[in-house]
Amino acid sequence: MNVSTNKIIGAALVGLVVWQVAKPKQTTTNQPPPPRPHPTSDRDKWVKWASVIIAIFGQAKKLWEPGGPFYNTPVPEPNAEGGGAFWNDVANVAGIGKVHDEVEIRPRSRVDEYWKNKLKVEAGRVGIDAERLKGCSDLTVSQVIKKFGLHSIEFGNWMNQQDRFSFQAANCVSLGDIASVMHIAQGKIGGDGKLALASGARGKGGKALAFYMHKPLFLINLTKPNGKGALAHEYGHFMDNLLDWPSKRGPGKSEAQKAIYAVIDKIRLDENGEPSALIKRLVKWKNSRYWCSAHEIFARTFEMWVAVELDKKGLLNSWVSQTIAGYQRHGAYPTLDQIAAVDSSIRRLIGLAFRQK
Repeated sequence: MNVSTNKIIGAALVGLVVWQVAKPKQTTTNQPPPPRPHPTSDRDKWVKWASVIIAIFGQAKKLWEPGGPFYNTPVPEPNAEGGGAFWNDVANVAGIGKVHDEVEIRPRSRVDEYWKNKLKVEAGRVGIDAERLKGCSDLTVSQVIKKFGLHSIEFGNWMNQQDRFSFQAANCVSLGDIASVMHIAQGKIGGDGKLALASGARGKGGKALAFYMHKPLFLINLTKPNGKGALAHEYGHFMDNLLDWPSKRGPGKSEAQKAIYAVIDKIRLDENGEPSALIKRLVKWKNSRYWCSAHEIFARTFEMWVAVELDKKGLLNSWVSQTIAGYQRHGAYPTLDQIAAVDSSIRRLIGLAFRQK
């Protein structure tokens, strides 16, 4: 053992002695021991287990989403022998995560006092006239849910009260505008409780404007930084799912499938039955399978149709859709002539989706 090693050992022993002398002495008191944590209930264990299983399934489902290798093929579902009812219960409890934000702020509570007279109508931020926003500003979350027949409304944890106030007012006006151009009652816009609306709740830090999920329930999420102008597109996906049509053609086409292809074919094909200029352009784009898919073609067509119909009414709403000029510049949207050509077909689809005669 060399001299340097002896020095290290000696220093360590000295340090140990100093620590023993310097540490505070323990004293005996009559205080009771700290309470033991409450044992986890069987229900909590079940919910945690279910959440893990659903999370794994949710990640796997990305394979069937746009850009995934199995896009436009059926998503595997649990069979009846595997306990379909049990699966639905698990999905509704744990699969979608936070669903409701219906607990109102208590009057004169600390939160209420803090935000009193601080919330303002942000017309510039959401792209809707201030007077129109004021008509929705006094509605609570539960009142908006009831007004439009929604399943639920939720907000992400990073949405402060001003964000929630602005997003809810904008969504309220915009759902009313969509109902107006579709000529359906506002209370039907949520598909009789089938649609949930989320704001800044389910993004992953990317650049996405919004996204739509259809299981375990229909949910539209508009991201906090980029959701403006995307509601009509995502609502197109919702209406698409209400029709419950197979995206692949085959014998025995349903009425819904015939009606929706009456829209899509007028966008995909020209008057000679050849690929339209839009499709010829999109097939050259990266991820062209996604851009040319039937579901995306329909959603973009519906989105632009809403913008055109609002323009006819003289309504400016940059929250529900982009500007018509913006769509024409983008390159992924139909022409105004194509939108005019599918107007009657879209209205027929609306009738089918909402069971109107």
